Amino acid sequence: MPEHRARHRARLADRLRRRLRRVSLKRFAKAEALARRGAGVTEALARRRVPLGFVCGGLVLWLSRPTRGTLIAGFAIASLGEAIRFWAAGHLHKAREVTSSGPYRWFAHPLYLGSSVMGVGLSVACRSATVAVLIALYLGATRVAAIRS
Repeated sequence: MPEHRARHRARLADRLRRRLRRVSLKRFAKAEALARRGAGVTEALARRRVPLGFVCGGLVLWLSRPTRGTLIAGFAIASLGEAIRFWAAGHLHKAREVTSSGPYRWFAHPLYLGSSVMGVGLSVACRSATVAVLIALYLGATRVAAIRS
């Protein structure tokens, strides 16, 4: 775990401890255990999002019922999502500074936004409500985990 993440988590844990000092020790122990468990789930999802993506991708292929029209519409939507990702990647300067130009001026995580738009395009292309729910669950869970970790 990078050092800055460890420091950030330590600061959050300190804030939590200060707020909970007024609460009984029993409630404090329960709250701290829940916080640790939640952080563990988030970290596990963040670490396993790529293999989980392959599993979800296989399910999407198996459950999809595309037609020519849905493939064309889905491709157009997914292309828009990829364009957002290209635009965002062109403005990203990881090693130098926090980026505030281009799409980062309007969105905190435009790369994730582009991926989500691509997920909508895939859902449209597959023409299946089950696939749409699966994609939404995967993107929702893994994006939140990635942003928190």
